[in-house]
Amino acid sequence: MSPLPIEDGYGLFVDTDGTRVTLDKRACGAVRMTLGVIEGGKSCTSDDDPLISTGAAAEMLGVSRRTVTRIMDAGDLPFVREGKGHRRVRLSEVLRYKDKSDRRSEVLSELRGYLHDEGLEDIDFDGGHLAEYRQED
Repeated sequence: MSPLPIEDGYGLFVDTDGTRVTLDKRACGAVRMTLGVIEGGKSCTSDDDPLISTGAAAEMLGVSRRTVTRIMDAGDLPFVREGKGHRRVRLSEVLRYKDKSDRRSEVLSELRGYLHDEGLEDIDFDGGHLAEYRQED
């Protein structure tokens, strides 16, 4: 099985009905991992939810392995320990976390755009409170 073609960090998925979907680098990693499961002789159906390593999860999320373990320790990404204590996480949980994180980023981006358009750039996102501002008359 040959890898998906990637050009400038993107791949292309063509569905059975001919629908073309462009995949970003992280989505390509998820597809490659799924194809690797299939190629390795394991089934990959909706009933199959493989356990993956923290390294694979990190690649899918675009973060470091240490960040993945911090997310796990915070209770935001359930995991199990295998063998000598290596953490493993279900693929579906990583995809759920990624989706939630992507939606949060989109909402914050929209909010920042709205605040900019309304002249309210003085919002202190890091401090968690509004900075003082005066609206023009």
